[in-house]
Amino acid sequence: MSYYYVNMVKQHFQFLINEYGFSIIKESYNPEMKAGNGSVVYQSKLVTLEILVDKTEVQIKIGQRKLPGEKWFDFRDVMKCFAPEVEDVYLRSGAALTFKDSFAIEARMLNLAVLLRKYCEPLLGGDFSMKDKIREAEEKRTQHPWSDRKPSSQNYQSR
Repeated sequence: MSYYYVNMVKQHFQFLINEYGFSIIKESYNPEMKAGNGSVVYQSKLVTLEILVDKTEVQIKIGQRKLPGEKWFDFRDVMKCFAPEVEDVYLRSGAALTFKDSFAIEARMLNLAVLLRKYCEPLLGGDFSMKDKIREAEEKRTQHPWSDRKPSSQNYQSR
């Protein structure tokens, strides 16, 4: 990954600035990091949102501005509350991607931007009234950590 992907995040999530009054408070890129090669952190008066690109994965954490990052919500859990019909939030195909798979990485970013914009307006505006329900979704997911991943046929070959 390079700054190319950080810039791609800024492009696809520009609506946070234009429509919700967020600003970018931090952007980073470090190819040596073990968890997260790059990130862009957005903040409004009430909300902080981090978009993390880790090799070929793209993830979102969102939380109340006043809370530390470890108390923020994983976007999968947010979506379980706002749009439970969306099953594969992070578009994990099971296929191994490389840094050169920029189209797949961009597709993941675009998907997340569309989902965030379409379903999460209350959170983006600072309404965390569903926080208990989101925490329940988090507890359920972390009790069964692989429940959101579908097996890849490549991983299960008959012997």
